[in-house]
Amino acid sequence: MKNQNQFDEVSALANLAGDRKLLIELAQILYEDLPSLLRRLKIAVDQPDRVLTRSLIHKSKNLAATFFAEEIVVLANQIELDCAQGDDGSLKKNVRQLAKMLNNLRSEVCERGWLDGKKDST
Repeated sequence: MKNQNQFDEVSALANLAGDRKLLIELAQILYEDLPSLLRRLKIAVDQPDRVLTRSLIHKSKNLAATFFAEEIVVLANQIELDCAQGDDGSLKKNVRQLAKMLNNLRSEVCERGWLDGKKDST
């Protein structure tokens, strides 16, 4: 099943002054860094370590914003609020959803053929 588009390539390119090479470099960073970030996020949520959780959510939000993945950014903002308010039930549910959405973004980047020799393993 095809993933729903998670990011707006036109807006991302416009934000980077049309620099496709830079967008591809950022896609490479997303591809390489996301699995580790999600593992660390799961550990932070399970501990619970709200300071680390908020920091990792912020990093996730920045990654998504680079690709104009607005739905991911909105959910990350909600998770930051959940964390600040101590709403652990909502926090865990929303973090699971965020991880799925970020993995979909990673898959979409991989499917574009920008990453030489990379295959999506999620």
